[in-house]
Amino acid sequence: MKMKKNAKYIILAVLLLILVLLIAIIGIRNREKTTVCSLKNNQISSGYSINSTYEIHSKRKIVSTIIINQKITSKDEKILKEFKDSFEKQYKNYNKTYGGYQYSGKINKDTFTSKVIVDYKKVDLDKFVKDNEAMKEYMNKKNKFTIDGAKKMYEYMGASCK
Repeated sequence: MKMKKNAKYIILAVLLLILVLLIAIIGIRNREKTTVCSLKNNQISSGYSINSTYEIHSKRKIVSTIIINQKITSKDEKILKEFKDSFEKQYKNYNKTYGGYQYSGKINKDTFTSKVIVDYKKVDLDKFVKDNEAMKEYMNKKNKFTIDGAKKMYEYMGASCK
């Protein structure tokens, strides 16, 4: 009788251990991962240099958010203003057309810095892919931006990803 009672406790302990392990595994799979890609582009003959970082946040290999930080340096204020105006127009149009884009940028002395947050949960990806056919290469069959696709896209531009 005492043996049966001990067996019940052992079985209960094993089941509890299995449950705890399953919860831990599910938690690890659902954890957000961050990949950072960096690109440096010196356009000496054009009078500027660009340092960009692309912070890619993903869950289960699907990109949820990308944070783009760019630092453009030039002694020519006109070049910096052109970048600022171009970025403002571009990201305002992207947000209006597809949603999910937040942009900020400022010029300070010989440097223009910008930050773009792209929230892919809010972007109309079906419309985006329809308007930008080449993006299909970086998406899965459900038009979800994959981490492998994002890395491939930024590496194609010359960035290194870690």
